[in-house]
Amino acid sequence: DLLEATRGCPIGTISGEVSFSGICLDSRTIQPGELFWAIPGTNYDGHDFVSEALSRGAIGCVIERPIAGVGETSVLADFASWNRKRFDTYLIGVTGSVGKTTTRELMHSVLATEYQGIRSRHNYNNHLGVPLTLLEITEKTEYAVIEMGASAPGEILQLSEIALPEVGVITRVAPAHLEGFRSMETIARTK
Repeated sequence: DLLEATRGCPIGTISGEVSFSGICLDSRTIQPGELFWAIPGTNYDGHDFVSEALSRGAIGCVIERPIAGVGETSVLADFASWNRKRFDTYLIGVTGSVGKTTTRELMHSVLATEYQGIRSRHNYNNHLGVPLTLLEITEKTEYAVIEMGASAPGEILQLSEIALPEVGVITRVAPAHLEGFRSMETIARTK
């Protein structure tokens, strides 16, 4: 499923079906049985830590290199979107300049009294965190409250195309991340 969803190809020998218990982006915190996803970043390149992840018990590693014109996390986003589409999970996207986390937690607290669901953990509201949260959706997940943050125009659209929320909640539009947005009008359009 992973290879199909990401249009990937295996390197090495795979015998039979392979399953993994989760996905980890940090080789220092990998748990045995998890899949290490090597993300090229500004300060560090996850590809430099593949050996460490394997030595710590990673079941395997997803490696990729940036391709001109393609976002560095496109494969992670593809896999997360594929997983989201597999299940009939009611998804709520929460964004805004302020109050996203509080709103997410309140919504989850209310919904959890009647349904099984998940919400974004910590500050998992960006191009890495949203896909990681979507990969937690299983056949038992009735709802997901996904926090979506942005620091530049177009980022909420990209996250929404991955998550496909049924409902969007905007908490408040305020002057935040003006270095990326330049104006309140751009913030409002992005949200």
